[in-house]
Amino acid sequence: MVVLAEIMPHIRLSDSQAAPYALLPGDPARLDRIASHLTNVEQLATTGNTEA
Repeated sequence: MVVLAEIMPHIRLSDSQAAPYALLPGDPARLDRIASHLTNVEQLATTGNTEA
């Protein structure tokens, strides 16, 4: 169980859930375009308004 105080508020993940490197594209609609240039992509969190 993750203690709320350990969660990073800007990405809503704990240290144990986060990856060594992360891209924070701002607009969720950019995720597919960015992911097409990378390997082993995994979306871990979404914040804000995600409706297109």
